[in-house]
Amino acid sequence: VLLPQSVYAELYRDIYATQKGFCLYGDIMIGYMGRIAYTLFQGTVNASEDSGMAEAYEDQFSDLGFEVTRLSVGSIYNVGVTWYTPLEGLRSKLYVYQVEKFSISGVLNDPLADYFGFSDVEAETKPSGYSLSAEYSRQNFGFTGELICYRNRFKRDLGLGYEKLPSIEGVGWYLSAFYRFEDSFEIGYTYAHFIPDTNNKDGKGTYPSDLYYNQMGIAGQLRMLERDFQAWLITQTVSTRFNLNRNWLMKFEVSYNDGFGAYTSAENDPQDISRYWFLYAAKVTYTF
Repeated sequence: VLLPQSVYAELYRDIYATQKGFCLYGDIMIGYMGRIAYTLFQGTVNASEDSGMAEAYEDQFSDLGFEVTRLSVGSIYNVGVTWYTPLEGLRSKLYVYQVEKFSISGVLNDPLADYFGFSDVEAETKPSGYSLSAEYSRQNFGFTGELICYRNRFKRDLGLGYEKLPSIEGVGWYLSAFYRFEDSFEIGYTYAHFIPDTNNKDGKGTYPSDLYYNQMGIAGQLRMLERDFQAWLITQTVSTRFNLNRNWLMKFEVSYNDGFGAYTSAENDPQDISRYWFLYAAKVTYTF
């Protein structure tokens, strides 16, 4: 029902759903080695102050009380290469992306920030990353694995000129398998692991040494998230699929989660979340 949040976080749905631009794609036959399918994309995304992207950045700098007032996105470049191997049912894919620039303007709703004259802020980030995946299916059995690594480079202007901030690097992966008992019933299992900041895997990192944190006197001190288990997300999911007939399809799944790393506190009160929790999902599809 839901894609693994370790790789396809709902927080960035706006990026996936609103891309627009130009795409070049095709196939290259490589003899007995199979074939290569490729896609080349250049474009951008629609961005607004009410989007999930804005909430993501507000959440990223929630310790400063950051509120986005303007958001713009530069060019996005994607390259995807899929190898259809000679082994029937096996394929692998490499996907690389680079965002030219996200420009963000906002205000810091923090009394101390206002006192030190840091109320207005301009920021830029340049996200980039790649993913590797492999998929194998044979008769009634299927297996999928995917890894994503990303890096966000930041710089910020608090009124005294731009300064570089430490990059944030994250990693996520999942392994998934399914078995189809008959045409009408299928069951699957997925194990997923996500770390949004590899420099703060346990939720107990320290504040960096920069203009703002040095002025506030907290550079190098323990940087606690609202809850330390927001630094990771480990999910185990059991899913089922029922093909009732040619028209009706039903899916049910239950996920057991350790951590809250893929969900923003912009939509979830950190004081109301738990480290261990269940998610239940159902989907019914009727095809005319």
